[in-house]
Amino acid sequence: PLTVLMPMFNEARHARQALESAALVADEIVVVDSFSTDDTPSIVQQFAEELAGRRGAMESGADTGAKTRTDRAK
Repeated sequence: PLTVLMPMFNEARHARQALESAALVADEIVVVDSFSTDDTPSIVQQFAEELAGRRGAMESGADTGAKTRTDRAK
């Protein structure tokens, strides 16, 4: 399994493209947001929800792609 760690800070402009690219190869994507003040957290959350929806729509037992977990820097 491949896990991609993506630290982000105010990356709203590039977050979706980066997540979509990582999802093509990763089994898991871990995003650590460093208290962004732009829309980065909401974009990452929306992507995670969309990915979960796609996974739920796939046939049972099929490879459904990456999981996304979001964390805030401490």
